[in-house]
Amino acid sequence: MELVVSNVIQMLREDSTLETLLKAYNLISRVSKHDRNVEKLRAELCFLIAREYSRTGEWKKSRKFAEESVAIYRRLKVDTLESAIPILDWLLPDYMHEGVVKKLKSAP
Repeated sequence: MELVVSNVIQMLREDSTLETLLKAYNLISRVSKHDRNVEKLRAELCFLIAREYSRTGEWKKSRKFAEESVAIYRRLKVDTLESAIPILDWLLPDYMHEGVVKKLKSAP
């Protein structure tokens, strides 16, 4: 599991295009959903994918990934500053939580 997470992080350090984000999402989705860091990474990937789809005007796909991200953040109960610090910190705001995703989700 840790190897997959490390590989995903390295992959995204090299390239953060939508294609790579989707590959990373598919990889991380195969790993246990009982690990908090894996789920947090999956929520972050969903947000990044949703953001990319919204930039291209693909609102239906954007909302799908945004909703998945919100659902994961709700399950994780991200309610402290420490728990809101993103794993993919170079791609995301300083703090990631359900509210950040909801702002994106409310776009057209």
